[in-house]
Amino acid sequence: MPTPAELAEVTDWMQRHLAEWSRSPAVLAVVAESANTKKTRNIAKNRAGSRELRAE
Repeated sequence: MPTPAELAEVTDWMQRHLAEWSRSPAVLAVVAESANTKKTRNIAKNRAGSRELRAE
């Protein structure tokens, strides 16, 4: 699981990819709190609150 400091070091694209594809509620919570863009934070927040996370 990435820490907020590690998340800050990756590209915006990678943060968005984690927000859209991660199935880990813990990862989504970190992205929702620490992502660089509002769009990415919202994607992660909405997916973290969802009962069904998108399967791979």
